[in-house]
Amino acid sequence: MEEHRRTHLDDRGLIVGDRALPWWSATFAYARTPRAAWPRALAALRGLGLTLVELPVTWGVHARRGGGFDGSGDRDLGAAIDAAAAAGLAVCLELGPLAALEETFAGLPDHVVRDEAMWARAAHGGPAFAPLVPRAFPLPSLASAAFTDALAAFYQWVAAIAVPRLAPDGPVVAIGLDAGRPYLARSGAYDLDYHPDAIAAWRAHRDVEPPRRFAADEAATCAAWVRWNGQAAARAAARWSAILDEAGLAGVARVGVAPTLAPRDDDDATPWPRQVDLASGTQPTTAIAARVQAARAPHLVRLPAGHSPLFAPTTDDDRAAIALAALAAGARGATWIAGVARDRWIGGLVDAAGAVTAEGRRVGALLAAIARHDLPGLRRVVDVALIAARADARVARASSLVAPVPPVALELLGLGPAGAAELCADADAPRARRWADAIADALELGQVAAAVVAEDADLAAIPARAFVAPTLRRIDRGLWRALHRLAADRRVVVFGPDAPTLDELDQPLGDDLAPPRRAGRMRPGSLDDLAGLAADLAALAPRDEWIATRPAGVATASFAAHDGRVRALFVANRTARAVRAIVAVPVGAALRDALTDAPVATVDGTLALDLPAHATRWLIVD
Repeated sequence: MEEHRRTHLDDRGLIVGDRALPWWSATFAYARTPRAAWPRALAALRGLGLTLVELPVTWGVHARRGGGFDGSGDRDLGAAIDAAAAAGLAVCLELGPLAALEETFAGLPDHVVRDEAMWARAAHGGPAFAPLVPRAFPLPSLASAAFTDALAAFYQWVAAIAVPRLAPDGPVVAIGLDAGRPYLARSGAYDLDYHPDAIAAWRAHRDVEPPRRFAADEAATCAAWVRWNGQAAARAAARWSAILDEAGLAGVARVGVAPTLAPRDDDDATPWPRQVDLASGTQPTTAIAARVQAARAPHLVRLPAGHSPLFAPTTDDDRAAIALAALAAGARGATWIAGVARDRWIGGLVDAAGAVTAEGRRVGALLAAIARHDLPGLRRVVDVALIAARADARVARASSLVAPVPPVALELLGLGPAGAAELCADADAPRARRWADAIADALELGQVAAAVVAEDADLAAIPARAFVAPTLRRIDRGLWRALHRLAADRRVVVFGPDAPTLDELDQPLGDDLAPPRRAGRMRPGSLDDLAGLAADLAALAPRDEWIATRPAGVATASFAAHDGRVRALFVANRTARAVRAIVAVPVGAALRDALTDAPVATVDGTLALDLPAHATRWLIVD
């Protein structure tokens, strides 16, 4: 291992020195918990089987009026780290800076919120407010040099405390970076960011003025602007990571919540820094991503424990179903929010007195089963990789007729089969969205073991039997070349229904125009023939075992060991009603419930399971 690499993530968890540390974590808001309660609460979390604790180091909580930082009493970060270590827990420091939605101003200090030089600007030149309750506030510009300088002072204060406690000898094994979910409410085209520093960076990138509305004759520039702003968090994370490195935290694993489909690494994109490993996105942008986990390794997910009082409440049954669904999608690690009950949050794995709650006992049983059956050591069987091509989606956002209304808000309105794309000037936008959704539906209907992969993924490294890329006129040039390489390596490639002629910025493909040789092509009429499309896609990877034969709305996910044998099976009811699921399994297969070890009977290669609405069962194959 390189000496400067103190910790890093692999596909099993976190590597600390010469040992692997599974990533099973929970958040612990130490500054909102009486210091005397820390030891008992942390010991209770460790007793559940957690290996890490995530400490939200909230900028606004520690910032003093007039300057400097407060690390006394319940705000003593060093003491909180030491208490976690004494309980046997490794530590991830979540530095945000905008990750704490339940905090006033999402965790930002007052002086940052009130400094106009740091404000993100909307197209009209005024401040861009985060519409949060109980108090809206102007968002800081992620491109602002003044904001970066202020954040650097906070990071340097944190680093002074963390450096003596760094792994491999100390408990601090990871740093969390997150631009924060408040920006989702301002994600419409031509809404952000028109801060002078953001405009200067854009001009250096493309040497044109940033568009403030869609114009058909400037469609390429508008699409490039949408793409550029979609990478603002990645550029910010790169700057923040460099600050942490200079402060002494180089070589420590970084995690952050990235967009569901992150940008490609090319001349028109800024990748996330190499040292920042991405947790799964929490806001699906299309029906595809909502139904199938985007293929990124390692798969770290954030799961609810209790719920925020700012949003609709969830039940423990809801949260249990979410956890099992995440495991079925391929999650290799998780952080539960919140580990310890506190003010501004309802519930948790441990109550304020340090006693394990009913939800905590459920999570403890789940973690025990994960360890007992070594689920992270298995690999989800994926026969088809569905590539989420983003060229048309970017032009759709750029040409929205109601910009800057964010797409996430439009999706809630039920506009039609193409969702937010129904309100776009680009004629291909609704058709591209309908094709993407139809293919996802057909894969599910055909019981195809599929995963959605980002167009920037290393496709050659994905062990799928076939790759499907929905295409109309446009395609990302890098993706088109990757499909050519796959076909040349005799991997099964299917595109269509159209052969693209333009790249992601509406430029002719030129020398890249020819389709991949030996690639298949979807039939144009398949959009209105879901059953036929399902049959075509199922033919790419025919299977007659480990699939749900009925009723509609039941899906399976199988996990295999390194020898290729299926060792775990998840059966999910995605409908709003209770069903009896019928699953085809090998004759003579011996199954048992993963959580209780109770045997589950099969008859002549058929498994029958009674599933409540939206429920998932996890079974072990002996």
